[in-house]
Amino acid sequence: MIKRLFLIVFLTLCLTGCKNYTCPEGYVLEDKKCYINVEEDAKIKKICDAGYILDNDICKKEVIVAAKVNEKCPKGYTKDNHTCIMVSNKNATKKTWCEKGTYKNGGCYIFSTTNAVLLGKSCPEGTNSDSIGCYKRKKESPKPGIYGNPTCPEGYKLEIGSCVKRVYYDKIDNYVCTSGTLKGTKCEISTLVGMPKVEFSCPKGYNLIGEKCNKNDLKNTTISYSCEKGYELQDNKCIKVLSKQFQEQLYCNDGLVLNENKCFGKKVIDAVKE
Repeated sequence: MIKRLFLIVFLTLCLTGCKNYTCPEGYVLEDKKCYINVEEDAKIKKICDAGYILDNDICKKEVIVAAKVNEKCPKGYTKDNHTCIMVSNKNATKKTWCEKGTYKNGGCYIFSTTNAVLLGKSCPEGTNSDSIGCYKRKKESPKPGIYGNPTCPEGYKLEIGSCVKRVYYDKIDNYVCTSGTLKGTKCEISTLVGMPKVEFSCPKGYNLIGEKCNKNDLKNTTISYSCEKGYELQDNKCIKVLSKQFQEQLYCNDGLVLNENKCFGKKVIDAVKE
């Protein structure tokens, strides 16, 4: 009686709570899980060396270096560090003056005059003298005369193929100075009273250096950039793209083991409760 009651209770419980688990075809049920052996082709992954990036099936790497800086100066300028300099120089303006007296012949002088002494009369410079007075010889070319004989103008005499006459001049007063320099009828006396002052000056914008005027014209250098062969200039950088072929690497989905070019393992899914 008791056994029958127990069987009735067990069957009642199984009808309400005991259910079977099933797996899809080909799977094996084990502890509410479904297992199936898997064999599939390995997958292929394209990989690049460190630093390279795969781009359209090519491994690429950018090499970036600083561009070479080229500095240039306009014609006539010299580069000094990062500045262009053109040095202009000219002679300074010299000013000579005396604190006392008048500048002459490298010194400062005070000038005074006295009357010259009349010694008598003499012929002017460049003349000769005879019993008549002071004269200069004046020459003219003779002209052909009668029967081919040369003739001279009136007042001239024929001398050694030339017509010559004497032109007379008055004698002039002959003055001398006991000191100083004769100027007309006066003697000019110069007395050195000192040495002159010397000053040098330059135009605006120039600097006085010794007896020279110097000016430095400054400009900024013109900057350009350049790259070594094989690089492309972008802004102030040189860029070169390195390319190489990718490498193939075989791999399997999670849970599978790679063997040669196949993936092996078990695929596990939950069993379905009926």
